[in-house]
Amino acid sequence: MRKYHSQVKVMLGIFILTGVVFSGYVLFGKNISDTSSRFGYAVKHSSLTENIEFYEFRSEHEYLEITEMRQINQEIAEQLVDEKVMLFLSLFERQRVGYKGQHTEFIECPDKFKPRLHESLITGGKLRYFIGFANDRYVLGSCDQETSKHYAVNAFMFCPSLGRLLDIRYFQSMTSADSVQTFIDKLTCENIN
Repeated sequence: MRKYHSQVKVMLGIFILTGVVFSGYVLFGKNISDTSSRFGYAVKHSSLTENIEFYEFRSEHEYLEITEMRQINQEIAEQLVDEKVMLFLSLFERQRVGYKGQHTEFIECPDKFKPRLHESLITGGKLRYFIGFANDRYVLGSCDQETSKHYAVNAFMFCPSLGRLLDIRYFQSMTSADSVQTFIDKLTCENIN
């Protein structure tokens, strides 16, 4: 049991680290020139290791970032996703401020801006995703009108038959005429090959 938990923690660490270094790999020219397509987007492709792939797409109104882990079993994938979801949800719980002020004892994100968790079965797998708002630096979790510049989706998609876990971050300009649901509808295991 202890070995299993250590393995999950190592995989979670790698999963988080891949998100942190993702932008660096794309920016510093480690791209593999290919004609990759993910969910109908012509993406730039880079690789950290044999089993961790990165994909990125940018346009005037959309930004898509995908970290794909390959050869991962269902038990570990579900544990990684559960931990990431719990960690993210905890950021939006009501928190006591570090010091008591005259007017504020607690801080929390207003319900209107809290990211909402959704779960669904998709063709070939399972999808868990948050929909919320992001700031101008593509960070999901903006809690006010002034800093909210994008609609955001952070999705975790596991495809057991392919042994793949995807961490998908999608941002759409609030001035776009499209709906983020259009993007979510594209998220199936069939669309990642």
